Amino acid sequence: MNEATLEARVRSELEKIIPNYQNMNIIHQHIFSVKIGHDEITIKPSTKKPRLDILIQYNGRNLAVLELKKPGHPLTDDDRKQGLSYARLLEPIAPLVIVSNGNDTSFYNSYSGEVMEHTSLDRKILDEAITHTLQMADSSLDEAVQILLGKDPDVWRKIIHDINKSNFNNQMGTINDYTQPIADNFHFPRKITPRIIEYVRRNAVVAVTGAPLVGKTNILYEICKEKQDDIIPIYINAEECRYGILQYLANQLLKHFKVSTLDDIKRWLVHGIIPNRHSAGKIVLIVDEVRFGEHEIIKDIDEIINLCSDNSSFSIIIGCDSSNFNLMSKRTGRPGKSLFGKKAIKVEVNRLDEEEFNYVEDMLIKTWSIRFLEGAIRNKEFREPRILRISLAQNIHRAVMDDSIMVIPNFLPLSLFKELFKNFTDDETFKNDMVRLARTALKQDLKTPLELMVSHGRGYVPYDQAEVMLGENRIERLREQGHIDWFIDEEQNQYIAPKTPEIFSAAAIRALYKDISMEKLDTEYAVGKILELSNRLPYGDIIAANVIFELGDNNDYTFYDIYKQLLINPPIIEKVNEKTDLNLEVYIRNKGLVKLPHLKKNSGDYRLISNTHPWLVLSHLMTLPFVMEGVEDQFGGYREILTTIGSYEDIIRRVDPIEQLDQSFMYSVHSTIEAGEMLCGEEGIIEPITYALRIGFLRVPHELIKICKIAVEEQNPFLSHRLYMAANSIKYSTDEEVSEVAQQALEILNAV
Repeated sequence: MNEATLEARVRSELEKIIPNYQNMNIIHQHIFSVKIGHDEITIKPSTKKPRLDILIQYNGRNLAVLELKKPGHPLTDDDRKQGLSYARLLEPIAPLVIVSNGNDTSFYNSYSGEVMEHTSLDRKILDEAITHTLQMADSSLDEAVQILLGKDPDVWRKIIHDINKSNFNNQMGTINDYTQPIADNFHFPRKITPRIIEYVRRNAVVAVTGAPLVGKTNILYEICKEKQDDIIPIYINAEECRYGILQYLANQLLKHFKVSTLDDIKRWLVHGIIPNRHSAGKIVLIVDEVRFGEHEIIKDIDEIINLCSDNSSFSIIIGCDSSNFNLMSKRTGRPGKSLFGKKAIKVEVNRLDEEEFNYVEDMLIKTWSIRFLEGAIRNKEFREPRILRISLAQNIHRAVMDDSIMVIPNFLPLSLFKELFKNFTDDETFKNDMVRLARTALKQDLKTPLELMVSHGRGYVPYDQAEVMLGENRIERLREQGHIDWFIDEEQNQYIAPKTPEIFSAAAIRALYKDISMEKLDTEYAVGKILELSNRLPYGDIIAANVIFELGDNNDYTFYDIYKQLLINPPIIEKVNEKTDLNLEVYIRNKGLVKLPHLKKNSGDYRLISNTHPWLVLSHLMTLPFVMEGVEDQFGGYREILTTIGSYEDIIRRVDPIEQLDQSFMYSVHSTIEAGEMLCGEEGIIEPITYALRIGFLRVPHELIKICKIAVEEQNPFLSHRLYMAANSIKYSTDEEVSEVAQQALEILNAV
């Protein structure tokens, strides 16, 4: 209905209801406001409403609310209640409510709600209504509020918007405030979000799970931000309503309007809102950060699940980590699933895929004019939202200007884990628990090949050993916090599995440094022990590099002595062919240990590479250029290490457990069995040693020019290729000296 048609319809009805109204001081409004507590709600025409709401004023005072229905549509009690709710919430109250469909018209007293014996209104009746001094009882105001919230979509959405806004404000902070799950200016759409919304449309209970800091709250925030015509999300953080979900909702609604008791609202929620589809759409209650140990929360969730078994009107989304999901899904002390376990559709939130990562990179350029160094997409850790956020927070101020776009590293700086552990939480009990867990992983006694392979690169600890070293209380605390879970291998051995590898690894740095520094070992033995223990843990190369750097920085050992021990322990390359007896096994989840088959006949030679850990650790350490005191060539040792590792005839990268990788992490190489493998130049910088060379060009450029000349003199293709990639990445730097050195290096290297 256009504006002219609407106006004509209203004038026609007014002529019938108030004959000769044009000679009285009467005006009408299609848009007006009602007040609920401190909130003002605008009432306006909408195609979604079955009636038009018109405010009639007489001599400048509110007179009546006219509920105007389509011609021929019968008048209902809902129409009366809707009009009364508006009339009672106006300031001042409109004493009359009129409901009409053009043929039939009913008049009601706003105070009592009773029908009035009128067929039309004259001046006398209008004057009596305006001067009426009766006051509406509190119970009538309660009824008005409940009717309005239950029936009017605009009012309901306004109230819910305010609740959500308040709750999300409590979850939001700066990008480097890791205590807040949502970073201001750093939230991005996830491909899994539309799938969750679709599940909610069809199901009563949906569980959004995943490791802590994987981005669950950001996805729930995205659901609330997206405007869906058919769902109304209400977000609650369980940390803020430990006394119960229904009680919390009642308290929130109390802030917006006056009601008689909390029980009234709870009854209204349970018996009015949950079982009956709202005119604004399906109500979706989102309860985030749910933990199994919060009994009031779990009790309310069970009650709500029972009430919303018919999923057409109401659904609930539970946000929780995987550990708590598993606990809530089982019946305590008995076999079988709990009510939650039977009803919940589980949606696991994982790392970003390649498309999502590319979106984030585009967003960073548009929002902050920053980008990652080429190659970040191949580094698994940058697909984890928590690592991505931490890396950005740590590196934005260190970024290098590159043609007006800031470039940040695509490798984790050595200081990142230490800073993360310091700033992640103020809870010292949690930090001590994680250090104890890490020390348990470092000291565990793995007896079988299966245990060794299951634990390698994951930090899993056999449960019986963890129970002795940690105790049940620590284990339960860490599990309820979502930082560990159980893992059972193919022979039914049970392990404790860390769920936040970077926090676990940060704790391992603290534990290993303390143990090594206290033992006062000689350099060779200390380095050997660090390598052996760190190699089995997630981010083992970064753990070892951090521990070694702290030992040198605190003068427990000299840097160069440690570095020499690492340098004389190179990767081992073995050529194998069809005649080689390959007695090798790999661990594949859900399959166990799988023996590698013999090479096929006439398949030629292959290179088998092992012991890359020492040089990988040393590559990380070379991102911090060092000098030797008391010698003429202070950078001689630094150049020696870069030249030696940079000349290695294969790729030096961390090898992650196979289940943590997919095709998007694969990279292109140029290879021959005689010469080894080198990365395709289009892959960017994905080896730590190449990144260390890049850092060298930025910090000690003339030392890197010397290495370039060595590469050319020796006609060394591997060292030349890595140097070329490093120099090529900074040739357009806005720092003229850096750009000139990069161009000089590229010209020198063109000879190889």
